[in-house]
Amino acid sequence: MAMRVIRASAGDIRRAWCDSEMTLPEAAASVGMSSDALQDRAAALGLPHRRTGRREVIRPHQEADFSRMWAAGIAAREIGEYFGCPYFAVVNTATRLGLPMRGAGFRPPLNLADWREIEMARAMKDFAERENRALKGLAE
Repeated sequence: MAMRVIRASAGDIRRAWCDSEMTLPEAAASVGMSSDALQDRAAALGLPHRRTGRREVIRPHQEADFSRMWAAGIAAREIGEYFGCPYFAVVNTATRLGLPMRGAGFRPPLNLADWREIEMARAMKDFAERENRALKGLAE
């Protein structure tokens, strides 16, 4: 049987290999090869090893929302439900980000639904202010 030749460019392999948002099988599928083939090609290109072990459940692009929720005082269990992760992942993320820990008996002042309404109101206010500035700029 003839071997299949995979024609993925070095740039495509580098991009897939270095994308920490994708798992190894996802990265391999994105360039049309197996995980083993991708690992071999990455080693041949001299790319660094991919991080192994458990990935952070709350990803770097979600940290801003997480920090705002934590600062607003939303319960860790509700934050976990929002991000689809367990309670301890929320606490570990707060520790990793250097956020202040909550003491025993902490009573959350807000629930997630209230926080979403507050965030939506803030976003709408910001949008209205930008629109008003733009309209004033056109009127002048």
